Amino acid sequence: MASATDSDTVSAKDTAGHGYNFTPGHSEELLVRVGKGTPGGEMLRRYWWPVGASAELTDLPRKVRLLGEDLILFRDTKGNAGLVYPRCIHRGSSLFYGRVEEAGIRCCYHGWLFDTEGRVLEMPCEPNGGTNLERYRQPWYPVEERYGVIFAYLGPLEQKPVLPRYEILEDLENGRYELFVDTQHILVGDPEPDYNYLQLSENIVDPFHVYILHNNMNREQFHRFFTARPKVTWEYTETGMRCVAEREAEGKLSHRINDLVFPTHVVIGDLLAHDFDRSIFFGFLTPVDDTHTSTLVITRGSPSLTEMIRSGEWARELFPTAWKDMTEEEHQRDPADYEAQASQGPITLHSEENLVTSDTGVAMYRRMLRKAIRDVENGQAPFGVITDENAPPLKVTAGNFIIRDLADSPQAAP
Repeated sequence: MASATDSDTVSAKDTAGHGYNFTPGHSEELLVRVGKGTPGGEMLRRYWWPVGASAELTDLPRKVRLLGEDLILFRDTKGNAGLVYPRCIHRGSSLFYGRVEEAGIRCCYHGWLFDTEGRVLEMPCEPNGGTNLERYRQPWYPVEERYGVIFAYLGPLEQKPVLPRYEILEDLENGRYELFVDTQHILVGDPEPDYNYLQLSENIVDPFHVYILHNNMNREQFHRFFTARPKVTWEYTETGMRCVAEREAEGKLSHRINDLVFPTHVVIGDLLAHDFDRSIFFGFLTPVDDTHTSTLVITRGSPSLTEMIRSGEWARELFPTAWKDMTEEEHQRDPADYEAQASQGPITLHSEENLVTSDTGVAMYRRMLRKAIRDVENGQAPFGVITDENAPPLKVTAGNFIIRDLADSPQAAP
């Protein structure tokens, strides 16, 4: 029988990691808070963000939530888009119920009419349609349209940057490629991420998760080439970060290159590698608030490939059963990005993490974010902000590439 002294002499090694001694961790607040006035939120407000697909904005106003702010997006009948504060400055009724007209949007309650920049054009209940209209202004934000997407800028107007152009979305090779804007999660069918943007965006500089989660945990979710353990290198670039995953598989040497366009946008190759070629997916990952993220993906593909995506055929190659139709057990047996990221919680606890060498890209990305936040606090423009109207389109190198057959003599990769 063990003596009392035996239980009193349990070694530190035996008690290491015991749950009773565990203290729950905390998040790195600097990186995860996106609201107005927070250091991270002020940095993120120095960039343009997508708020919807141009084709989806009809004659009815739409609710938008971006960087913790609730807004109303509309398009007047002349074709101009506007983004305004939802509460009418007259008596507070929501402009979500407003009527879109040629000159702007009219409040349903007393008919005040606002243009796309919040100017009051009419007060129909006032004598002569209102006087001194210039005294009033509905809060508004600038919007611009490009690539079939409506972008908004929520930062200081005097620091408004140029809306970036991207070479990969403009070089369509005389009709060989076309653009398809996906706001409905057609690609993989996952729900809208109900967790912090950082858990989603740093995924792009973590190619090792492809090796385990997507191809060696339960089945080959992606192309068979990605089943091989990669040799990974990371580097900072003119647009943000790049990671190169080199693999030897089926007698070939391949490179899968991912670009992270700072602060959160991602450019990757075809997950199923229908073609080993330049990237076909440009993903805009947008912080909705601290615990929600929205995704908008532009596919640069051949007409046949974009039709596969529209029809859902492409997604069925990845996941034969739609995410929403899977049971809890099926999600356990075949988890993917949503399960891995959402299960970290609405905001992950960074102090509980133990980063190792395979997390080099994650550490590099977080350093970029911290520096950008410090730069804004110090009155400087953060990384990647464009001020030159004549700046050329930004270039990325993402895609899947066969470098050479392993049977060939070694040669330098292009």
